Amino acid sequence: MKTIKMISLLFIAFFTLAITATDLIDEKGSCSVPDSKLEQLPDFKMELLDSGKTFDSNELNGNYVLVDVWAPSCGVCVDHVPKLQKLNKKYSDANFEIISIALSSKEKVQKFRQEKYPMPWKHGLAERSRDGKIVQALEVKSTPTYYLVSPEGDVLADNEDFKEEGSFTGIIDQYL
Repeated sequence: MKTIKMISLLFIAFFTLAITATDLIDEKGSCSVPDSKLEQLPDFKMELLDSGKTFDSNELNGNYVLVDVWAPSCGVCVDHVPKLQKLNKKYSDANFEIISIALSSKEKVQKFRQEKYPMPWKHGLAERSRDGKIVQALEVKSTPTYYLVSPEGDVLADNEDFKEEGSFTGIIDQYL
């Protein structure tokens, strides 16, 4: 009797999950979470990997900033690193900077940066869980997540804008 109840509960749970998941699957068969649009870069603090200093998002005022939320285990994120390196070089004399926030362990990020790509811009870590303060504040649904932020802290572009444009430079060039 317990086995039948257990199977019934598993069936109900699976069926409920299947119905819910169909609401999140787009026409290409990808699972997505509905986006909400950030209008302002939220306040957050984190420890920078290279210096150990505390970074406050309010320190970004005055520059255009590309916020990059990524993970070394994310293939798309890794594929985008050379593009970020080109951006960093192209706009090095402009009031532009990149800040990467990794959803991973310090050890994995440091190993990635030492063995694959140095990523010589500001780098910090965020909590991996969806309950993490930075993850929640930035409304991170998946990696990579990008925000182009104005010197005043306004979000000018996000993932959807970059996908639509097809490049980072197409959007960033509009502002710099």
